[in-house]
Amino acid sequence: AARELVLARRGASEEAFRLNTILDWAYEGIVAVDETGAVTLFNRAAEKFFNLKAEAVTGRNCREVLPAAKLHEVLANHEPALGEVVQVGNAKVAVNRVPIMSGSQISGVVANFQEVQAIQDIEEKIRKELTSKNSGVRYCFADIKGHSASMQAAVGLAQKYACTDETVLILGESGSGKEMFAQSMHGASKRKEKTFIAINCAAIPTTLLESELFGYCEGSFTGARRGGKPGLFELAHRGTIFLDEIGEMPMEVQAKLLRVIQEKEVRRVGGEKLVRVDVRIIAATHQDLYELVDSGRFRKDLFYRLDVLHLTVPPLRERKDDAPYLAMEILKQHSELSARQKRVITATVSGRNDYQWPGNVRELENIVSRLAVLTRGLSEPESIAQARQMFNQHCGSKAGRLPQHKDIQVNLLMEGSLKEIIIDVEKQVIRHTLELCGGDRSKAANKLGIGRTTLWRKLEEGHSEPAYTN
Repeated sequence: AARELVLARRGASEEAFRLNTILDWAYEGIVAVDETGAVTLFNRAAEKFFNLKAEAVTGRNCREVLPAAKLHEVLANHEPALGEVVQVGNAKVAVNRVPIMSGSQISGVVANFQEVQAIQDIEEKIRKELTSKNSGVRYCFADIKGHSASMQAAVGLAQKYACTDETVLILGESGSGKEMFAQSMHGASKRKEKTFIAINCAAIPTTLLESELFGYCEGSFTGARRGGKPGLFELAHRGTIFLDEIGEMPMEVQAKLLRVIQEKEVRRVGGEKLVRVDVRIIAATHQDLYELVDSGRFRKDLFYRLDVLHLTVPPLRERKDDAPYLAMEILKQHSELSARQKRVITATVSGRNDYQWPGNVRELENIVSRLAVLTRGLSEPESIAQARQMFNQHCGSKAGRLPQHKDIQVNLLMEGSLKEIIIDVEKQVIRHTLELCGGDRSKAANKLGIGRTTLWRKLEEGHSEPAYTN
């Protein structure tokens, strides 16, 4: 019997040793007290958090040696306290305090402590894993090619914008390279190591756009994923989200986006909990947002929130001298082409300086790729003839769709005072000029011979803000 008792005590001692070893190697600080408040457990992680040795606190009352831990409060009220943030030394620490109950009697309290920064690092790692299929930056400023003054000015402005955290609104025609600018700004910003997510607001059905952006809770709608799903704003936390074709965003989603920008909080569809997010927004559109605001199809308050930093990407027709240079850059990606083919293709693109390039750089890329296929295996004279024929046919088929600087038709409403009629005509002329200038207010003001501030004031003059509902 004595031998069995010794073996039992030895086993208990080994078990206690293993348990203490496990607790000492735990990542979280763990503290336990008995029903009197005396500290019974204080692992190594807790020693680092509180800068105290276990020998100095074990057996002493928690209210005396660990007042910041507030273990005595749980002893008094028998209620768990979960997810609270307390200041321990110079660090903020998340703490869970749970009473140890034996029937209706409390026999102690156990608490675990974890540094808030460590929790944020884990959260960021999870976000990166969840966004692996949506994120990624492929372009930088060096990839934006063009020697024209207008493109160099746009790049210089974007580089300045990259150094800030302010919201950017990019205006430019389809195919002009708006996402390249957005990715480049992210890659040159202090958020470059964080997530970049791009979403085309026009490509996602209205019914899905809200849940895609802001996430949803379990059971919020038929087919909702079990456990819910975080939205792109949550996944882009501490990074950048690029909202392409923002002009296509439905009004009800605009209202929620406005709240996210103002409050920096996201509420999932079907949920009540607010989640704090730190996201830089870069928005882009090929539409005239001024006209959309004026017609009540885009919220005026959201427009002002987005149009903090303004960037206009010039269309290719306004920098035609860049076309041959861009063609050569595109051809560098086609290593299978001969030097002869590259010369023919570049000369062909350069030979039609009258072409307006309605599809911008994206159209140029398509033309270069098409010419590369059609001239393969031909002699130089045959290549020249084939390339010119194809390009001329292409230019002719697009001629009817080229933007024309035609005369404006003014709708003259003979109602109201003479001043009101003149204001309405001025606004129509300004909107038409803005459209011709791709939304560039400075260019439109110069074309009209007025100041940029005067242009904006005349657009706003006599304007009654449309009613919006949240």
